[in-house]
Amino acid sequence: MQVRMDDESGRWYVAYLSDEHNYPILELRFSFILPSHRRMSEMNIEQMNNMCKGDISISRIHAFMASLVGGYYNVPYTTRDMHNVNTKQRREGGLDEESCLRYLRECKANDPALYYKEIVDRKDMLQHLF
Repeated sequence: MQVRMDDESGRWYVAYLSDEHNYPILELRFSFILPSHRRMSEMNIEQMNNMCKGDISISRIHAFMASLVGGYYNVPYTTRDMHNVNTKQRREGGLDEESCLRYLRECKANDPALYYKEIVDRKDMLQHLF
């Protein structure tokens, strides 16, 4: 492909386009590897969330999803994609401990009678909240 600028209008245009590929096109069975093709549907995300609530690991959930569609090649996402969706939900949904503590601090600022206590270990990890 060649792109050039028109001197008069200052706009870019395609001067030459070749429809031939200089590399072999990826077979359809490998298309799940391409980042643009790796998407989780809302139904799959909901299924993953329900299974995570039951303390099932992401890798086992991925294996279960693969068994439903006839193998890993037919699953349009990887376990890393599932971990990314899970992490994004925790960050956006306020399901992590930082969001919880931030919410409690805001409530305490509005209501001085509110009492809460967090206990952290030596690594500054939250152990108990009451």
